[in-house]
Amino acid sequence: MNTAVSILILMAAFTWLLMLIVGYCVGLWLLWRRRGMRKWIADFDRGLEREERTRVNFQRRHRLRP
Repeated sequence: MNTAVSILILMAAFTWLLMLIVGYCVGLWLLWRRRGMRKWIADFDRGLEREERTRVNFQRRHRLRP
């Protein structure tokens, strides 16, 4: 009896884990498909480029002259 209960609990845990993974993947796919995530990634890249330009300009202005 104990073995059967343990097996049922284990199966239930794996089922929940599988459903969570499937739900997460479906959510990510929907975000990607609706351009939401692509927009976030593009905004992040634009922010990195802006930060890099700012750093280069700062270094150019504050160069040590020999």
